[in-house]
Formats: sequence, C-alpha cells, structure tokens
Amino acid sequence: HLGALSEQERPETMASWVTHLKSRQVPLTEGFSLAGMVQGTLDTEAAETWAAAGLPQDSVNLEGAAIVSVSRRCPFIVDPHGHATRWLKKIEEHNKLFIISGADPAQMANMVNLATSSGRPVLIEGLPENGFSDRLVALLGARLNRGTEAALQPQSRGRQYVSHGRTVSRMKSTLSTAETRTYVTTRSASNQLPNEASRVVTVVNFTVTREGIEEIGR
Repeated sequence: HLGALSEQERPETMASWVTHLKSRQVPLTEGFSLAGMVQGTLDTEAAETWAAAGLPQDSVNLEGAAIVSVSRRCPFIVDPHGHATRWLKKIEEHNKLFIISGADPAQMANMVNLATSSGRPVLIEGLPENGFSDRLVALLGARLNRGTEAALQPQSRGRQYVSHGRTVSRMKSTLSTAETRTYVTTRSASNQLPNEASRVVTVVNFTVTREGIEEIGR
C-alpha cells in the first residue's frame, strides 16, 4: 500500500497507522519505518549492485526498488525522472530483458507472447495515460497466473520467500530469472489505474521531491 504513495504521504500514512494501533493497544515495534524495513531485509550484495546499476540511494528509490523486488504482482512503476527504468534495464540485462514500447498497443500482445515463449522478463516502457486496456490487463493476468503456478512447485527446505514466480531467501541484487517477470513503467504521475488492473499490478511511485533530487545530486 505504501508504494503507491508519494514521498510525503508515506510517513504521514505510517504515523496514522501507528496512532490507530496505539489507540487500540495493539503491540507494535517502536520507530518502525519502511526505510528501516528495507535496510533490514536488503543484503549487502543487493545494495552494492543496485547502486552500481545506477539506482539513486535516497529513501524513495531504495524503498521503491525493494517493493519491486518482492512484489508478486506486476510492478506498475511511476517513474517521471527515469531513474527506476534505467536501473531495471541494467539489473535485468543478464536475463535479456525484452523491452516493449507502451506507446504501441497494436504490437504489445505479440511482443509479450514472444517474450513469454522465449523465457525472458518483460518491460513495457512508457505506458501513456489511460494505457491500461482490457487486453493489457488480460496479458498481465496471464503472466501472473503462470508465475503463481511456478511458485507453487515444491521447493527445497529452508526459510524462503516466494515472490512473483521465484523463491528468494533475502532481497538479492538481481530481481528474477523467471519467464513471468513483468514490469510496466510510466512517466506520468497522473496515469489512472482502472479497477480491473488493480488485481494484477502493484503501483510503485518513484517520484522524488526537489529536496530528494538535491540529495541525489550531492
């Protein structure tokens, strides 16, 4: 839920949750934060590799990358500055990421099917406003279902976390080798998500404030 919110809204929402829980005397960890959770679950290799891949090390980008990494649904990435898109391309480069233009819906279905048959992750880049057509939602749903089926296959023993068709023990530097891994990006912060799309995507907002941009530039 926090991933879709802006940089300012995340701590405000967290504070309201804490107030709500305390009013009902629900035990909770003091000082919990999304950034702290990310740091606690992110292994050293991931942090170093993400930085080397060009991911800015401010809280918004690190939180967003962590949510993208563990999301079972297709991450719908709001990326007005292009940081997340460049990072994704680099981090999935070794998996031969299949890049499809979101501005060409006529070819999208064929390209997604081709990527699926070749076992490659997919990036639908630059989806325009109101770009979530019924056909796109159906395509994402089909790939999500394939990933769910893969996740239900027997796994080796040990503490593991199943996410979007692959099993990980902690957040790793690479996101996935599964053929079902799909990303959608948009530069438009006002891109409307239809109700039927909400069941197959997780919105991740990488929008950085002016203060955050200044921090990145230091």
